[in-house]
Amino acid sequence: GTVLQCVWEIKLRLPSGDVHAETLGVIFRDGACFRCRFKAPFKDWPATLRMVESMLPHTDYVRITLFIKDGWPVINEVEYTTGGMEVVPVRIARDWALQWLEGYYKYYA
Repeated sequence: GTVLQCVWEIKLRLPSGDVHAETLGVIFRDGACFRCRFKAPFKDWPATLRMVESMLPHTDYVRITLFIKDGWPVINEVEYTTGGMEVVPVRIARDWALQWLEGYYKYYA
C-alpha cells in the first residue's frame, strides 16, 4: 500500500460527554502539511511512513489510527476493506495480523 495523506486531528471529550474532533492539518506523503496549525508531531516522518506502508502491503484501503508518544507513533487501531467478504477466513486474518506486527516491529528495529 501507499499512503496518500495523513489527517492529523485531536479528539476532545466535552463536559457534556460528547466527543469533538478538531483537525490540526493534513500531512502528505512528502511531509508537506496543509493547513497545519502546529509543527507536525512526528520525529521521523519518513520512518513512520515506511512503518505504516509495510503493515498491510496488499490492501486497497486501510485506515490506521496512531497515537503520538514523545514524537513516535504508537498503533491504536487498524481498519481495512475486505474486498466485499462479509467474514474474513481465519487463515487470512492471521496472515494480515502477522503482516501488521512485522511492519510495526521493523520500525523499531
